[in-house]
Amino acid sequence: MNLEPWKAGRPVGAFAARAMILCGMVALLTGCGATIVKPDSPPEDPVTVLLLDHGRHSSLVLPGPDDTAMTRYSYGDWSYYAEADMGWKSGFRALMWPTQATLGRRVLEGPPDETTVRSRVRVGIAEIIPLEVASREARSLQQALDAVYEEQLSTRLYNARFDLEFVEHPRDYSLSSNSNGMVAEWLRDLGLEVRGQPVWSRWRVQSGE
Repeated sequence: MNLEPWKAGRPVGAFAARAMILCGMVALLTGCGATIVKPDSPPEDPVTVLLLDHGRHSSLVLPGPDDTAMTRYSYGDWSYYAEADMGWKSGFRALMWPTQATLGRRVLEGPPDETTVRSRVRVGIAEIIPLEVASREARSLQQALDAVYEEQLSTRLYNARFDLEFVEHPRDYSLSSNSNGMVAEWLRDLGLEVRGQPVWSRWRVQSGE
């Protein structure tokens, strides 16, 4: 592909040249997804976590200590997601440069099953993927995410559009570290094998080989 930043004998600005490169990258990456490999044997003291596919991005629901509560977690760009500045300029900026990231959290009434989640979550859900993991790993991830939330509590912002409470996340948001990529990391923290690095929310599940 010829990305020489010239047109009609005039140089295209660095911004435009970068945009051309980004567009090419996105075109190549739109088919990229991730495969979650289920273990051959069930985990010790298993619990079910729910991966929510919202069409373009993902979130994760972790169960509480009993069946009366669950917590939904999500990650994204602060301006685009927490502040709901969803114009093209905000989206383009989030793809072009590292930006301030956000962790979204919402405690929901249980039980943590598909029917209840669909009735409690106010944004669209294309698919719910249940995954069995060890309860120890689920507790560990939840404690880590809640620690980030508590540390950044002074930045908390509730957005009714997504029905999430947002705080700033210490890691920058970028194309290579977006909502789906972060969820893939969370799944790995839960002891699951995830092959690939999803750009869009395209998840496949297969049994272990």
